[in-house]
Amino acid sequence: RLGMNQGLLLPQVATDHGVDTPVYEGHTLPGRPVHRLDQRLALRLGWMEIGWDYQHLARNFLDRWNRDVVSTRNLHAFDARAGSRGLSLQVGVRNLTDQRATDVAGFPLPGRNFFATTGYRF
Repeated sequence: RLGMNQGLLLPQVATDHGVDTPVYEGHTLPGRPVHRLDQRLALRLGWMEIGWDYQHLARNFLDRWNRDVVSTRNLHAFDARAGSRGLSLQVGVRNLTDQRATDVAGFPLPGRNFFATTGYRF
């Protein structure tokens, strides 16, 4: 069974109207990228699921002057999940392409990283 969870890539134009300080009028609001997309494509095979995640975050600004810029990021992840009788196991890799990216506050994100998680639901 193939499933797809998708987010919309609709433009969000957040413009400062300079209400409190007219000098910022017409600037883009900080931390508000014009485009953002989160996708998941998964294939379920009985008790197992294999999935791919994609995140696109367009360039955005860190300050009201629009001088400090966070560049566009495109992150990929791959995982495999298995579960039975309340017990679950997930293994995968995030930032598959090892892109040097920053978050919306300008802090660096980890490069390629591997993970494994377990869980039990009562």
